[in-house]
Amino acid sequence: MKVLFIASAKTDGQAGTVVKQQADSLTKCGINVSFFCITGNGIRGYLFSIYKLRKHLKKNKYDIFHVHYLYSALAAAFAGIRPLVVSLMGSDVKARKVYKYIIRLMNLFFFDHIIVKSAEMKDHLGLKDISIIPNGVDLQLFKEMPASGLYEKYKFNPLHKHILFISNPERKEKNFDLAKAAVERLGRTDVELHAIYDVLHIHIPEYMAIGDVLLLTSFWEGSPNVVKEAMACGLPVVSTRTGDVEELIEGIDGCYISGFELNDIAENLGKALKFNKRTDGRKKVKNLDNNIIAHRIISVYDQIKH
Repeated sequence: MKVLFIASAKTDGQAGTVVKQQADSLTKCGINVSFFCITGNGIRGYLFSIYKLRKHLKKNKYDIFHVHYLYSALAAAFAGIRPLVVSLMGSDVKARKVYKYIIRLMNLFFFDHIIVKSAEMKDHLGLKDISIIPNGVDLQLFKEMPASGLYEKYKFNPLHKHILFISNPERKEKNFDLAKAAVERLGRTDVELHAIYDVLHIHIPEYMAIGDVLLLTSFWEGSPNVVKEAMACGLPVVSTRTGDVEELIEGIDGCYISGFELNDIAENLGKALKFNKRTDGRKKVKNLDNNIIAHRIISVYDQIKH
């Protein structure tokens, strides 16, 4: 089966890490995956991609078109391609109220199947015939590992506690100001907050090995992979009530869900730091292994083809 992944490109012209990981897992299952990455700035870039996509398809044939994120899906739909599987990630559902109505309208006329990342996203859209398939986790990459040598490698003080914020703090939806204020509210000179971004994904497990807590303060998420990756590494988690995080960490000692109140987050950070050991989170995400998720996606492809 030949599948074309369509997604917006990062600054390096490549698809994002989560999208590439999904493609890799499908390839291992025997699916022939190619990429069409949408480049250019803003709406103009997406509009121009319609022409480029049509041109691409005059020379290439595929069985399924799998689009990631709403804007890319709009471009693909207006390019007239079918069958169209659309993966919505979170921000493209929750960022603006109008997105919900755009998705509903496009689903009536252009989308063959929608995949969302959490039950919350499905409920928000109010659509019945869509699949809930969270992004998978590379459990071979994300696992507990010894911290020896890593403090020196990343210049972390081994005598301090380290709180990891694994996202670009400039992304407003990630709510870094709240994370920073909560750490400051702790009033501890032995605690450091690290914003980790623009690093190779293969290095993230090393940061998690020397981190003491993952902090997520996002306004909205779908099914944040960073939480699942932290759980696979046994790293304690403190998160706002967003996406499916509450369901993910339920019953895992050392992981805490918070509201958006500063004192609530600071209090839970204190609890997580006091926990001071690895969690049993890995057992909760074993069913989210990349290979398992890949087969669930393939079942969607088979459904669309038949």
